Amino acid sequence: MIPSPAPHTRPPQLHIYRQTWGILLFVALIAACLWIAAPFLALSGWAIIMAVSVWPGYVHLSRWLGGRRRLTALLFAVIGFVILVLPIVLGGVSAARQAPAMVQAVADVARHGLPGPPDAVAHWPLIGPWLHDTWAQASTNGSAVLAQYRGTIMDTARWLLFRAGSFGLAMLQFALAIVIAAFLLVRADDAIALLQAFAGKIGGATGQDLLPVTAHTIRAVAFGVVGTSLVEGVLAATGYAIAGVSVAGVLGGATFLLCILQAGPGFVFIPAVAWMWWQDAPGWAIFVLAWHLALVIPVEMFGRPYFISRGTGLPMLLIFVGVLGGVLAFGFIGIFLGATVLAVAYRLLLRWLAPTQHAG
Repeated sequence: MIPSPAPHTRPPQLHIYRQTWGILLFVALIAACLWIAAPFLALSGWAIIMAVSVWPGYVHLSRWLGGRRRLTALLFAVIGFVILVLPIVLGGVSAARQAPAMVQAVADVARHGLPGPPDAVAHWPLIGPWLHDTWAQASTNGSAVLAQYRGTIMDTARWLLFRAGSFGLAMLQFALAIVIAAFLLVRADDAIALLQAFAGKIGGATGQDLLPVTAHTIRAVAFGVVGTSLVEGVLAATGYAIAGVSVAGVLGGATFLLCILQAGPGFVFIPAVAWMWWQDAPGWAIFVLAWHLALVIPVEMFGRPYFISRGTGLPMLLIFVGVLGGVLAFGFIGIFLGATVLAVAYRLLLRWLAPTQHAG
């Protein structure tokens, strides 16, 4: 019996080379896609965050409108502009109108000096003595104080102009993200199916189960950050209006913006209180300070982490670290990325520690 010839087999080296080249080409393709999409990654990230945040409300409103998804997306885009963009634009316009008055105030200080400081300022901790001496010098020779701190003032002005330009670009990007989010909402079903398939390929059932965790975390952070910041801005503006401040809306808008950026309301109300005290209105200055300490600050310190952790079912400390750490690591968008990454990692840790139980 004649033995049949052995089947043709490829050399092992050729198989390894083809696998290596396939992996390298795949990596190169991914790198090229990221390179091409790099200018739009931040914009797309904001659009996705917005779409995920409003998705439940979008579904309910779409049903109420008889399934008109395009109309619903348009309404959400308009609401997004009214809530997020319009107050900031109006605040910027109002601040620009107040610029001549601020320039005139600086000129008056240079010519006539400041009113003398209250004796109580000298007893303030840390900065009291320095502030009292500088204030007293400015009250007798304002031009000398301005000349002494001319370099610091100019550097601060340049920094503010640079930040104003960056902020304007960010607002344009934010507005475009709202428009893109509206388009994403219209085709959200296809995107959800694609994400579920991708998560299933990567992590199986566990990967698919983590998608709701990610979505819930994004929504909780969005409403916790934006919602509490809006409440703080409204409360601050109300306090300034009661005190008779002419730019109460501007100060409230600035409070809203700084709270979103995690800077807090102190950068607005502390200078405002000092200005009112300088303008011989110590009673209203004390009122604004007490208003913020009693109403605005508690929302900032306790309301935000409470609502975020309540919406995700995650420990408050984890959310707090995620929000602040995300801001330090990735900037403003890190508010969402930090909390989301820690939430997913926390659920994976629970799965690993108790693989037979569903992580609640």
